[in-house]
Amino acid sequence: MIFLWMLGTAVERRIGHQRFALLYIITGLCGGVAFVLARFVADGEIGHYLGASGAIAGIMGIFAVRCYFKSMIFPIPILGIFSLILPISLKVRLNSLVIIGLFFLSDLSGGIDQMNNADASMVGHWCHLGGMISGMILSGFLKLGEGAIEERHLEIGLKAAASKTGYGDGEQSLRKVLETNANSAEAVLALARIKSKYHASDEGRELYSRAIGLLLAASPKEAAQAYLEYRKMYHNPLESQHMSALAGIFQRQMDVDSATRCLDAVIAAPDVTPELRQRALAQCANMLDKMGNEEAATSYYEVLIDEYPHSELAHRAYVRLGRMVPSAEASTQATAISALMKTSPDVAAVQPAGHVHGMDCPACNSAMQKRRAGKGAHEGKMFWVCTGYPACNSVVPISQG
Repeated sequence: MIFLWMLGTAVERRIGHQRFALLYIITGLCGGVAFVLARFVADGEIGHYLGASGAIAGIMGIFAVRCYFKSMIFPIPILGIFSLILPISLKVRLNSLVIIGLFFLSDLSGGIDQMNNADASMVGHWCHLGGMISGMILSGFLKLGEGAIEERHLEIGLKAAASKTGYGDGEQSLRKVLETNANSAEAVLALARIKSKYHASDEGRELYSRAIGLLLAASPKEAAQAYLEYRKMYHNPLESQHMSALAGIFQRQMDVDSATRCLDAVIAAPDVTPELRQRALAQCANMLDKMGNEEAATSYYEVLIDEYPHSELAHRAYVRLGRMVPSAEASTQATAISALMKTSPDVAAVQPAGHVHGMDCPACNSAMQKRRAGKGAHEGKMFWVCTGYPACNSVVPISQG
């Protein structure tokens, strides 16, 4: 049962509980058949036995193939029985194959004695041998050894990435893992740490970005931790989708500073989509509002209203700031003003402030000035724009006749 606890949990974690249960039963049956045949060959009788040791030995055989590189630590009590009072022991680390090999040789010796003398032992040695051998054969048939090789290289790479000095063959091992499993987030992240251990590098930055993208779906907490590592070494933000997802993780972790940084990166990204930008503005404003930082939240609400005045996300901003939700017509005017005001200076100001030959604002009676739209649906067209912007959003199109 100790072997089942020590080795079975490791095997089940790697091959899945359904396959583990099936192989447990099959190897147990194979061990039973081996015992019956051995007993019949030895004395011509049909033997019988009771126990699960054949199936456990089968799991040991599978472990020998799937986890051949694993080591076990055995505490040897120095003080003998007095170690129960003073738990002082010498810890010995042995490769698991050594333990399994000794178990196999012990059963082989006992099995040979039973062939010569059926009453030599009450232990089903041939059941153990049959189960273990069948487990090894089934592991080879299912190609479980391939996973062991990949895991061995990954383990070497992880140790190298965690080492403070040097990284030995870790980089080479990790690249071998990625040759067979390109989406191994552990391998990509470990390789990113190796390539960033002593200085920043383009490959390290790309590997971190790739690892974080893989971890966001599988392990969000690890993705957030990897990003914090990345941020200490590299100053460039990740792609907008990743930064938005990280902001949500940090917000759930109550790390407002990191969440705000991620959202600011999304807002400032030159290639961010309008949908993602307005969602980032709303999320940042809402988060700061809940934290009691009203001044900062208001600034984000203002930008959201200015750029997306008629969107659903802007409705909360209007309510929060105590403003009336504008009509569709007012929304169109505000959008036009935003586009005009962002036009480059060399084409925006067609006529300076003042209204010598201009007109007064129909809303606030301030002077209006001519401006040409530099982009958007009205690009190239002339408008009268109130000089009281942004307090007044009045825009009057100029007839092109």
